[in-house]
Amino acid sequence: MKICYRSWVGLLVATRQFLSIVLVGIFILSSCAAHADDNIPVEISEFLREEEGIEVMTVTLTDEEFGNIEAVLGVVLDAKSYDVYIGKIGDKVNVYALKVIAWGLHGPIEFLASINTDGYIENMIVHKSVEIRGKQIEQKRFLKQFLKKGLKNKLKIGKDIQAVTGATISSAAAAIGAKKALLIFEVFKARL
Repeated sequence: MKICYRSWVGLLVATRQFLSIVLVGIFILSSCAAHADDNIPVEISEFLREEEGIEVMTVTLTDEEFGNIEAVLGVVLDAKSYDVYIGKIGDKVNVYALKVIAWGLHGPIEFLASINTDGYIENMIVHKSVEIRGKQIEQKRFLKQFLKKGLKNKLKIGKDIQAVTGATISSAAAAIGAKKALLIFEVFKARL
């Protein structure tokens, strides 16, 4: 009886180890397929998953551009350089994406915004947040307010953006993040 029991245990352990190795291999292969370019962060690859190719270009703001954007936003910018991800279908540019940070009540909120070639927000998500009450800004029903908005829109709470009840500061951070992405995109587009 002990021999039979031990052989079953050995077989189960070997099978478990084999399956673990297979699953790790599948995970590695799938992550390589979805993220072929090492210069593109995984979250951008997933955010722009419909694009055939993604390129990255860095825009570094001049002191004048930096000051102008701070004046428009009414907040201090966190950086002078931003990566602009260019989503292509074939050789044609389809969409641009930026990762921007705006400050909420409890800390930074990282947004991903995609902007179409006409300069309007096509998609926006909250990528990282430490907000406690402001979690509702991560929901599509709030973020859809930013779709099809451009620099001609005010992007102000109470004007064209409805704040989440109990999360006004987080809602304002989303508006600042959207405007910031559009302003940086405008600088980038002017340099092309």
